[in-house]
Amino acid sequence: MSDKKIKIAFIIDTIKSPSAGTEKQLLLLLNHLDHNKFEPYLCVLYSSEWLETEFSACPLYVVGITSFKKVLTLRSFMRFSLYLRRERFDIVQTFFRDANIVGVLAGRFAGIRAVIGSRRNQGYWLNWRERIILKLLDRSTLIYVANSRSTKHWASKAEGLAMEKIVVIYNALDFSLFREIALDSRIQVRKQLGIDEKTLLVVLVANLRPVKDIDTFIKAAARVHQSQPDIKFLIVGEGSEKIRIERLAVGLGLNGAVKFLGMRLDIPDILRASDVGVLTSKSESFSNAIAEYLAAGLPVVSTQVGGSDEAINPDVNGYLVEVGDYEAIASCILQLRDNSRRAAFNSASRAKAQSLFPDITKLTQYQQLYESISGLRH
Repeated sequence: MSDKKIKIAFIIDTIKSPSAGTEKQLLLLLNHLDHNKFEPYLCVLYSSEWLETEFSACPLYVVGITSFKKVLTLRSFMRFSLYLRRERFDIVQTFFRDANIVGVLAGRFAGIRAVIGSRRNQGYWLNWRERIILKLLDRSTLIYVANSRSTKHWASKAEGLAMEKIVVIYNALDFSLFREIALDSRIQVRKQLGIDEKTLLVVLVANLRPVKDIDTFIKAAARVHQSQPDIKFLIVGEGSEKIRIERLAVGLGLNGAVKFLGMRLDIPDILRASDVGVLTSKSESFSNAIAEYLAAGLPVVSTQVGGSDEAINPDVNGYLVEVGDYEAIASCILQLRDNSRRAAFNSASRAKAQSLFPDITKLTQYQQLYESISGLRH
């Protein structure tokens, strides 16, 4: 390879918070790529307060597209395509539906052959028109990155993508954030939360949106609370469903048993203070929450969605249940009251995380992919 750095345009709709799943993965990429070899640029369709006040990882380009129906959208698109051509990017990588459409087409007009698409969900957000558009864009996309084997097979079947065009790279983790810490640190976090050290603490980390099905978690908590009122629950995240979910918790008699922590940037600390991690989603590609639960050494109770069964081995490091089955989730949580069972699951969870997820400080798979296709630009 020549001494010239590989110039990559990462294109996403926007980034409003560094804690959301795909956004977090992209920010980790931007911060940890080898900058002696790669020159990353972040391109967003529209800006956000967080980007304007907090982002500094690399150069930022705002395309200026908030809707495909606006008159000025074509002008913004052509300006962006000219920018990609002028800056002579070697690679374009896209995230999310709208950015995928804009990025693939703009990359094609700019003469960039090395266009990488992403498949990080299994069509939950797509209608039939959008699926047709994505299929048409396949011809201009060199390769796709999926974050689970499940999503690779889904994309091949649902979108007709060739299996050989899809590379699986699991979500990366900064394992240094999840190293075991002293017992007094765990106690300190619990003290801040007002939770006794001996209390079984169950945590769910998610954006509070309908697809995450937090109702099922609340119903499971209510069922557990009926027989074991000393068990406590945490919900970490923000979203459109928060007020309604809080009301549901009150209506089911969970006052004081469930704490809503909102958006937190200290997720590893929260997980260290917890005993069980739960995911209740209706649809996923691969959940960042599961990856972080495992890295923190938590047993995981998850709905069987996306790649959850690629990370969770039933009765080894967690349990898998059907979507919406709050009775099964409650039963699994109650089984994990056993300290010796949890201890065995803790070790298995950490081992699984180490074997499955790439360390963000290395990024070997991404960097090898970029190096292998960078020469196609010229």
